Amino acid sequence: MGHIDELNKPRQHFFATASHELKTPITIIKGQVESMIMEIGRYKDTRTILPETLKEIENMEQLVKEILSISKLEMNTMNHTELLSLSNILKRVYKHLIPLANEKHIRIQKNISEDVMMMGNELLLEKAVHNIISNAIRHSPVGAKLGLELSFDSHLVRNSGVNIPDEDLDKLFTPFYCVEKSHNKLSGGSGLGLYLVKIILEQHGLSYTIENRQDSVCFKITLNSHNLN
Repeated sequence: MGHIDELNKPRQHFFATASHELKTPITIIKGQVESMIMEIGRYKDTRTILPETLKEIENMEQLVKEILSISKLEMNTMNHTELLSLSNILKRVYKHLIPLANEKHIRIQKNISEDVMMMGNELLLEKAVHNIISNAIRHSPVGAKLGLELSFDSHLVRNSGVNIPDEDLDKLFTPFYCVEKSHNKLSGGSGLGLYLVKIILEQHGLSYTIENRQDSVCFKITLNSHNLN
């Protein structure tokens, strides 16, 4: 019984933290709506305030979606695998994230080998790749360069002009951990993106590293014969 309790501790801690994180947007939304009803100060101008309220609702919606995704993954519900093309997944994610990169004038340089195939869950792997690349874009300075590489033994994402403090590197995959102490409000992250990546990659038996290099950060996923077709 004690062993089961120990196994459940991380899960209990995660949901306790998630509940706390959800309280913030709920409190903000409740306060905004009450102030609009009472027509207090600037809240009389509902056309200005409602977009702010909508943004908080969207943040909360995204957080709930990621919490539910993590809950399912931690129960090991990856029951659908197929032969898939990592090359095509990376190309799709690249096209989808071009507008986000353009907003910050970030130039993406890609080198994607064709026909890199593996067995896995396509939706989950696309989610992981999307989280890795969007995270790199959000945390890169304006005008930076972002490198995407895919070969038959690894997948690399490298963003220039930034380093992560050494004391933060080992904590990046901890749920709700943010290097920027503002809970990623400016960059739009939930604090769960890389934790979700961790779970997906580990369920696929993929090893990964993130490290500082000269004036850049490199995220590497190692592919091996067990993963590849």
